[in-house]
Amino acid sequence: MLPIPFKAALLKELIPLREIYLDRRAPRICIAGDCIHPLVELIAGLGAGELTTEPSENGWTKFTCGNKAEIFLFDSRIHEHPGHLHSPLIEPPPDFVLVFSGVRDFSHIARSEPLADLPGAPVFELSTASSQTKQGLTNSALSLQEKEWQELVCASLPLTAQLGFARFFSAKRAQAYIASTLLKSFGALSGAVGMQPIPLADMPVLFSIQSTMVALIIHTSGRPASIRLASEFLAAIGVSVGVGFVFRETARVLLRFIPVWGNAISGLIAGAGTYAIGRAAIAYFIDDSPLVESRRIFLSLMKSQKKTILKN
Repeated sequence: MLPIPFKAALLKELIPLREIYLDRRAPRICIAGDCIHPLVELIAGLGAGELTTEPSENGWTKFTCGNKAEIFLFDSRIHEHPGHLHSPLIEPPPDFVLVFSGVRDFSHIARSEPLADLPGAPVFELSTASSQTKQGLTNSALSLQEKEWQELVCASLPLTAQLGFARFFSAKRAQAYIASTLLKSFGALSGAVGMQPIPLADMPVLFSIQSTMVALIIHTSGRPASIRLASEFLAAIGVSVGVGFVFRETARVLLRFIPVWGNAISGLIAGAGTYAIGRAAIAYFIDDSPLVESRRIFLSLMKSQKKTILKN
């Protein structure tokens, strides 16, 4: 059994996991500006790919991309005063506002001041480099080619809307940002399991936890979540519930027999292993690294983290 303070800390670590993956919803984006190009064309140009649309309520339109991810868009440009947002018309309120300049090929994005009618919604302006210079936003602007903008916008969203944004726009930087939150939550969960004083019995449980984490990373990347694919990946980098895994984990299990500190060290190593697996999965499924490189990342992290834990 876990001590009450430790259990409370563990439950706190799982809150982001619940909000991002269980309570998730499609993000709501308000479109503004003087750009006259069609909404589908503008959104596809940000990386959404092929889209289908479906009218929704209160002026919102649902957009669905090829991997079934969805967003809701409110196009303020089609209302009576395109340059002005009427907050009574926008219900529910948007998560953020995208302001497009009067051009088609955008190269920069910059965070701007909140709109008077939507004081709680972050605002991002998209424009060409030349218009950025004219507006004096060069220092705060990000190039759309460098992809940092995806992480910037994603981080401004509520946790419940972040996954939908990252999947819809195939935003690698945002996907990696979200997947990294899994590592902390699942690492804490694995550490708690690893601390239990039941030698060898935790191995199938740890493998299930790690498989679930990898499956969620796969889903974050835009693919369907797959425990089978996650298990194949774990086996490919050298993790399984078979004999090899038992031998590798024996040293961790034996540490439990060290008075006082054995269970704690065992938990730390279990958490470190889960973290290493998560980093390797992000490299493979999101960063598109070769499998051999992902395996190298896993082994390197395991080696360095075990040394650090045992040294301390």
